[in-house]
Amino acid sequence: MDDQRCLKDLRERFAKCGISASEAIVPFRETAVKAADMNPSKSTEGVRGKFIGTSVGSFVTVTVQSALLPEAVVDFLQHAASTLQTLHDQDRQAQSDGSRDDVSTDRTAQLMKPADFWNKLSSLLDEAGPEWKGTADQIWAFGPKRIGPNLLIDKTGSSARGLRAKSQLISEAQAQGKTAAEVADLVTQLKQANISEDALDGQIEEKASQRLLSEFDNNIETGFQLATYRGPLCAEPVIGMAYIVEKIEISKGEENDDTRKFCLSSHDEDSRLIFKS
Repeated sequence: MDDQRCLKDLRERFAKCGISASEAIVPFRETAVKAADMNPSKSTEGVRGKFIGTSVGSFVTVTVQSALLPEAVVDFLQHAASTLQTLHDQDRQAQSDGSRDDVSTDRTAQLMKPADFWNKLSSLLDEAGPEWKGTADQIWAFGPKRIGPNLLIDKTGSSARGLRAKSQLISEAQAQGKTAAEVADLVTQLKQANISEDALDGQIEEKASQRLLSEFDNNIETGFQLATYRGPLCAEPVIGMAYIVEKIEISKGEENDDTRKFCLSSHDEDSRLIFKS
């Protein structure tokens, strides 16, 4: 990094003495900028920020568009990190076997209620412009560490990936006094809603394809978390970016372990390439 190079030059070329460096007062962050005189896009699609990643053998294809988040949304997410952590804890517990206790009421009493958080975020996104309207319902994940000021947004039309619907489901179930195991069952049912009615009506091939898509969801989200945790410039956390998943396609063919690993490695790399384009 630049600071390490400067310290090395001071020690070895200029001051030629020992230097004790403290931790950075202001943490390093990476982001993108938008200017009139930017270099031509590196995207093969000719659209800045869009990248199509394909696995070996073209088994899986993921189309991702990157965009700068509105400043008001970034500021809100930075100040709401504790609320995001609580939402993540509740989600993680709902997907467990129910053996852990609920998040303590003492902690959540000092934070925004889930409904208030989502309403405020939705309002900020809607006010940012027509291209952001309704995006709150399509948020797939926050990152890095699932509490950061970056968004993974699902534009594929799936109703099962939205965090807002899941958060509302968990809150309503807990308010009704349901056990952790019952909440976990409800979350599982919500995930299965990704299987279309047509598929359930007997189109076995379509049903199998959609189930396979759902299996890649965790890998795609993991790639997003890795990409925002270590940016492409200096491997520092990314801030203020939205990665919009426009399309996920699985071609017909035999599945193997390599294809299952694709989304984890490829989406991480795709996000880095999108960020640099």
